[in-house]
Amino acid sequence: MISGPAALFATSPIIQSNIAKNAGDAATIAFALNGSMLYLGEGIGVLLSGIGIAQVGLAAVGILGACVGLLGLLLTGKLAREEASC
Repeated sequence: MISGPAALFATSPIIQSNIAKNAGDAATIAFALNGSMLYLGEGIGVLLSGIGIAQVGLAAVGILGACVGLLGLLLTGKLAREEASC
């Protein structure tokens, strides 16, 4: 239960420093956009969980979470391959 928040707090300073380095003069806007995307992701997660609970029941939450995690891994791999080919 604590591994998720621990991973978030461990990676957050690295992400923030990369945003500041790459955004340059627009760092404030980049930080705001980063925070907004975090909240958007949380909202989508709640929406999917609610739909899963309403359709299948409480047991579906774990399976939906695993599917969303797998989708995130696949998208990350695709983006990494695209960036490597540039």
